[in-house]
Amino acid sequence: MSTHSHSHRSTGHHSPGKNGRAVTRNLPGKLITLVQLLMTVIFVALLWNSGLVPGRYLAALAIVLFVLFGVMFGLQFLRSKIYILGIALSLLISIGLGFGSYYLARANQMLADVETEMDSQLGEVPEKSAGEKVGILISSTSNEFWATMKTRYEEAAADADLDIEVYEASAEDDAEGQLDALNTMVSMDFDVIILSPINGTNLIPGIVAANEKDIKIINLGPGVDEAALEEAGGHLDAKITVNFEDQGKMVAEDLEHGFDGGALEAIQEYLQEESPIP
Repeated sequence: MSTHSHSHRSTGHHSPGKNGRAVTRNLPGKLITLVQLLMTVIFVALLWNSGLVPGRYLAALAIVLFVLFGVMFGLQFLRSKIYILGIALSLLISIGLGFGSYYLARANQMLADVETEMDSQLGEVPEKSAGEKVGILISSTSNEFWATMKTRYEEAAADADLDIEVYEASAEDDAEGQLDALNTMVSMDFDVIILSPINGTNLIPGIVAANEKDIKIINLGPGVDEAALEEAGGHLDAKITVNFEDQGKMVAEDLEHGFDGGALEAIQEYLQEESPIP
């Protein structure tokens, strides 16, 4: 009696049911993390387009956000329940990036509107300077905003092959010191002085002195009190100003509609702690 042995060889085919389960396991979580990836790309693109963040910081932020996506996506391949935590975190990150993208888009549109308005007021700007001596007077670089403005002035001057000198007060509230700086600039025979006053009246004596020497005065940013200036016998040659009160009102309205009452109370408490009202 002969015995027949049968050998089974692998044909290279796997169970389709098992493959299907591997592909579809935690599929909703994987889709949610892909939404997070999309929101990350949109947020980083808007932030880059705004120019509000220096390149090296933007690169660092982008790396962190993409690493977060990688971690959240990787959690969806685990068999343990920890993938649920990944879904929750991915949802929170996506919502945060969504809000951030919305407000960045608004900020970008606002900047574009300001640029359009500036272009309409300035008219055609020459590509290169004609050797004018230009002085810039700002508030104080102790404020990050004005430190950035100083950098932007210098970059624009380099692009236009323009020779500029930037002056400032010793502090944001040093109105008298800013006037002293303007008087010094008037004595240096600048052709043009672009100034951003600390308040509406502190630079009026210096502006009048500049008018008498036929130095062109351009008011950029915070506005000069033109009624008081006219009464003192002075004038502006041009102005590109913004209303910071309107900007503050817009931010307040966004805060009111974008956060619940508890969040607003927390913000108010923080502000009171940082700057207590006497």
